[in-house]
Amino acid sequence: MAALRVSVLAGSGRALLGTPKTIKTPAAKMSFASLPRSQKVALTTMGVVTAGGAGLALMLHQSVKASDLTLHPPAYPWSHGGPLSSLDHASMSQVAKDVCTFLKWAGEPEHDQRKRMGLKIWFQNRRAKLRRSLRESRLLLVQTAVADLGVRGCSKAEEEEA
Repeated sequence: MAALRVSVLAGSGRALLGTPKTIKTPAAKMSFASLPRSQKVALTTMGVVTAGGAGLALMLHQSVKASDLTLHPPAYPWSHGGPLSSLDHASMSQVAKDVCTFLKWAGEPEHDQRKRMGLKIWFQNRRAKLRRSLRESRLLLVQTAVADLGVRGCSKAEEEEA
């Protein structure tokens, strides 16, 4: 056991593995300096385009990546600066009342029915007005035609004279 300890500690454990103390690294067989100018330009351009594309892709990915599953509201400036500058509480409460009233009114199931009824009444009034104006224009045409023909007793002016 002591011999094992001595051999392990003496060579930093390399005696068991039987590896040489020097590491052989592979040598490059191509040098950038030995390339012709056109290949240097092509490799440089390809490297710049690749690095730029990778940077752009990373930037776009970071801009659309959601860090949370919750949506945070934007930070708007708050005009309230302390006890000496306050907001108009009367108008704020009126707006809150108006919003609540509208939401209550819009949330009712008969909202669509009221809307349809309002449109129906409006169309009925328009149709009645159109019929009335049509009758009045026909009566006016008949009266002018009768007056042009000179038929006695048919126009209002002649009735008043008689």
